[in-house]
Amino acid sequence: MANLISNSVSIRLGNGSGGFVSPAVPEVTVPLGPESIAIGDFNGDRMQDLAVAANSLTDTVSIRLGNGSGGFISPVVPEVTVGTNPKSVVVGDFNGDGIHDFVAANTGSSTVSIRLGTCTLATPTPTPTPTPTPTPTASPIPTPTVTPSPNPTPTPNPTPTLTPTPTPTPSPTPAPTPAIGNYPATVVSLSGSAFVPPTNPPLPGSSVTVSTDLRFKGLIAVDRVSGSVQITNAYPAGTYEIVVTERTGGNAAERRFNLNIVRGPACNGPTGFGLVQTNSVPTAGSGSTFSRIAFGDFNRDGIVDMISTNFDADTVSVRLGNGDGGFTAPAVPEVNVGRAPQGIKVGDFNADGKHDFAVANNGGNFAGSARGLQRITPLQRMGVAVKPREAASGKLDRRT
Repeated sequence: MANLISNSVSIRLGNGSGGFVSPAVPEVTVPLGPESIAIGDFNGDRMQDLAVAANSLTDTVSIRLGNGSGGFISPVVPEVTVGTNPKSVVVGDFNGDGIHDFVAANTGSSTVSIRLGTCTLATPTPTPTPTPTPTPTASPIPTPTVTPSPNPTPTPNPTPTLTPTPTPTPSPTPAPTPAIGNYPATVVSLSGSAFVPPTNPPLPGSSVTVSTDLRFKGLIAVDRVSGSVQITNAYPAGTYEIVVTERTGGNAAERRFNLNIVRGPACNGPTGFGLVQTNSVPTAGSGSTFSRIAFGDFNRDGIVDMISTNFDADTVSVRLGNGDGGFTAPAVPEVNVGRAPQGIKVGDFNADGKHDFAVANNGGNFAGSARGLQRITPLQRMGVAVKPREAASGKLDRRT
């Protein structure tokens, strides 16, 4: 938890039964004004670290490295300079090198600062090639001599009795059987993305859904036409069972496959954050008074894209990832939403396999959503409590 007034981050460890206890150092000190936290592994030691969008007076993001027992220490460069008045930070792998990067939303400069993780990779220990063991040659087995038996006298076959064939009774036309094929086991790097197609597509007009367990925190969607499963910003590391269900004509079929999210390479030396190397400036412009960031794959190219709320402009900005850590504007770079948008989350809310977003509108007392940024549809709104600030998505009922 980021504590804005006391300039610290509170750490509480779960006890496994719904309660929380304090570690040896329950508060981690950071510079002035922390407002947002993200989790990553910035030094490749397989332990979770903190990125704190803090320091609205010093325009920095604080990095604190986890020690594996609930504590955090400062790296050699504990604060990374970003734009003016950072309000939000999000972690991902934006250039596909397996090392965690981060972006910070800068309210004061209406920009997004992109910082790519750097690390000296550990040199893998070569695996010795085993010396092959010679296979012994087997001795030949002698072929036995077979003496033929005399031919016996053939027995005549009896005359068969013919039974009349009954006339078949026509049966009702069966309901269509789901046609979706199997999926291969899939491996993806931490914070990476993947498309997983089945061996056969579902029947036209079928209902197709996808689900996994609550440990998975990335984005997952399924295309109803092709049956392909889209995985974006996959984390945390581990193995997950993905379940795809096709329903048609009262029949249903499930297809299951394992998704293995693997950690990035281990670092053996200095780590840190560099500026985006492919852009002349390490920022991605947005609307006025930039507020929050989220990620998805809005053009379905397998590269992480960015979406952000613009508090004063009543819009959401869309920027498409180029795979090298940079972002560019699409044909429709800004999407109109409600008044004073703040929190934003990405999901697949209408089960069409395309990433949608939901936004909390602080000035209008309602939450809005837009579907499939490849084909923007009119916003849907629902009334909520006064001045909403954040949005979240998840499975809230037991329907599949």
